[in-house]
Amino acid sequence: MIVKLPENAQLAQLGQSATDLASAQSELEHGLMRISDGGVFLQSSTQLLLNRMPTQVNLIEGSPEGLAHSVVSELKVVSQVNHPGAAMVPNVIPVAIWLGAGIAVFLIRGRYIALLALQISASAGVVPIELSSEFFSTLSPWLPMTWVVQGLKAAMFSAYAGDWLRPLIQTLALTVICALITMTVGRWQYCRVSRLRPMLDL
Repeated sequence: MIVKLPENAQLAQLGQSATDLASAQSELEHGLMRISDGGVFLQSSTQLLLNRMPTQVNLIEGSPEGLAHSVVSELKVVSQVNHPGAAMVPNVIPVAIWLGAGIAVFLIRGRYIALLALQISASAGVVPIELSSEFFSTLSPWLPMTWVVQGLKAAMFSAYAGDWLRPLIQTLALTVICALITMTVGRWQYCRVSRLRPMLDL
């Protein structure tokens, strides 16, 4: 025996829930169909892979040691150096120049000694520039000492295809540019003879 009928709002909510249930059931059926299709595709792909796999694998004869010894290395001499001491000359001369310039700069302007330190680090005089960082590799072509080292190696060992003229021109060009910058920025100062006196008044 029905005592009380549901209200209209409850009936509307019940109808909406039934609609949502039917929609979810439809989506579930669609998902199950896609899973079934995926299973069929997986089975056919697995069967195709099994059909393509070789039935017999031929192993390579020998051992890794034998394979390594079968490779013959080729040594190509680009620049012949007759004596190990001669190989140090292009490295020692720039270092000696740097030391002499460093002492002079330290006596005149001590704060410029860091600029000379970059020369020895980025000129490839001690360490090949290929082993240096990207910063020194980028800075190297703009340093005069780089071309001094390259010119010495080209003149002594015929390195860089024996082209010593280009490093010479580069060194002279950088020297002229640095001299012009020094004369422009530094501004030559005229000092009268009367102002010259010993550093210590006796």
